[in-house]
Amino acid sequence: MAGKEPKVSVCVITYNHARYVEECLDSILAQETTFDFEIIVGDDMSQDDTRKILHEYAARYPDRIRLVLQPDRSGGAKNYEDTHSLARGEYVAHVDGDDVILPGKLQRQAELLDGNHQLNILWHPVVQFSGSDDFEARPRPGSSYMDRLVTRDEIALLGPFGPHSSTMYRRCQVSSRDRSFKGNDWFISMELIGDGCAMMVSEVLGKYRLHPDGLSEGAVASIKNRELLCRCQLEVIRRFPQHRSAIAMRALANTLLDAVNMQSFFMLSFKVFLRCGALPRLSGTPLLWEFFRTSKRPRRLRPVQS
Repeated sequence: MAGKEPKVSVCVITYNHARYVEECLDSILAQETTFDFEIIVGDDMSQDDTRKILHEYAARYPDRIRLVLQPDRSGGAKNYEDTHSLARGEYVAHVDGDDVILPGKLQRQAELLDGNHQLNILWHPVVQFSGSDDFEARPRPGSSYMDRLVTRDEIALLGPFGPHSSTMYRRCQVSSRDRSFKGNDWFISMELIGDGCAMMVSEVLGKYRLHPDGLSEGAVASIKNRELLCRCQLEVIRRFPQHRSAIAMRALANTLLDAVNMQSFFMLSFKVFLRCGALPRLSGTPLLWEFFRTSKRPRRLRPVQS
């Protein structure tokens, strides 16, 4: 690939992923595509053998893999930005170093972006897995918000919409971002969508690993994740005030869900609701509740009986 610009850059973020990163990289290297792609791995000063493994892979695939090695523990946001800023591809895919992508992912998403210039971001459902156990895909395929164009207002309403390791976006959209605010992946999506649209593809094209050191993506939020989301929501209503009603509806929904689940931090979302200064966008309620329903932690898949 030397001397050629890749069509897709796959950005992999690692921190203490020695037990998982080989499976992650192998799943990317095994992708069959009609175009060139590169792999950029950003490691946030792992304390285990992650870097040793990364050096071995980079030596084995020098024309395919580039490393971004943070000199100190910089945090996930900076590691993400530093890694994605080196992407050369027309399209950029994000994969966390403990996750896995399935055959056909890169080809399918690139073809969709090629075929619709309104699309700026794509996601897909992922199978959650832990050890030898697989769970149903999340979000569940077949929902009404899948395989259709989704606007920024709908992303504001739905909140964290697509699994992070399923994301592919147009690199040209990065110029519209203000990187001074360190937001979560939902906030980044709100920026990257620009004046275009997004889509959740119904095909299951990846696997999300459940383990004690991973980020929680369960139906019930942790206080850390809720605090980050609320900060991001407040920043969105500052930058994109036209979406106040959608944010108000989402914040009210989070308040009710946290209260029902007896979470002491339910007031965090209620304060966002009050700061919106707008009536909730009630027209989006059915879509929002369907998203909550199809995104909850799925059941374990039972082995097929012979």
